[in-house]
Amino acid sequence: VINLLEQLMTRWIFFKGDEILTQGEPGDSLFMISMGALEVLQNGHHLCHLGSGDLFGELGALGISKTRTASIRCKDICDVYVLSKEALRYLLGLHPTAQEALRQLATVRMRSDVERSSEKHILLHCPLFQQSSRKFLDRISEHMEDRLFMEGEDLCKQGEKGDTMFILVKGILDVFVWKEG
Repeated sequence: VINLLEQLMTRWIFFKGDEILTQGEPGDSLFMISMGALEVLQNGHHLCHLGSGDLFGELGALGISKTRTASIRCKDICDVYVLSKEALRYLLGLHPTAQEALRQLATVRMRSDVERSSEKHILLHCPLFQQSSRKFLDRISEHMEDRLFMEGEDLCKQGEKGDTMFILVKGILDVFVWKEG
C-alpha cells in the first residue's frame, strides 16, 4: 500500500510566504503535509495553523466543492505531498475505512465553514424554525448530527421507517416518489 501511495503522489516543496491554495480558485487535489507550518485564511482572516501530518484540500478532492474554501500560506519551508482526485478515488476504493475518516474530516470543516459564514443560528435558515427562540434552537442543535452525503448517495429511501428529519445546509438534492403500478 505504501509503495502504491508513493507512486500516486507528487512531492512539492514550498517556501515561506508561498500560497499553496487560493480561496475561490478551482481545485480537486488532496494535500498532505510532511514537514512545515501553514496558515489557513478565509476571506483574509486567520482560521488556524496546520503542520506535519495534517491534510487539506479534502473538500475539493472529494468533489464536495469545486473551488477552494480557504487560502493556505506557508509560514516556513514546507514539504507537501499531493494526491489527485482520481488517485484518491482509486485508493479509497481499495480502503473504504480511509474514506470514512476523510469524510468525517470534510464534515467537520464544512460545519465550521457554514458556522463562520452564518451570522445567525444555522437553523434560522430553515423556514420551519425562523420564528423560534435561540434557546429552543440551541436545544435542538444539541441533538443534531452532521452528515455528509456524496453525489449519488441516498439520504433516505421510500418505505423506510421515517424517524429522522433532514435539514439541507448546503447542496442540491433530487426527490423521487415511486408510485405503485
